[in-house]
Amino acid sequence: MLGDEQFPCIVCIVIFLAWIFLFYIFVLMLNPDHQHVQRVDTP
Repeated sequence: MLGDEQFPCIVCIVIFLAWIFLFYIFVLMLNPDHQHVQRVDTP
């Protein structure tokens, strides 16, 4: 079964892309101030 041997490779690629996507969202959610720098704390 050649298809059976290529299956883990596809899974690895999907997991790798998923990790990059989750890491990107994680960084964006961690730094919300980096996107919107509009603080009017000083009078």
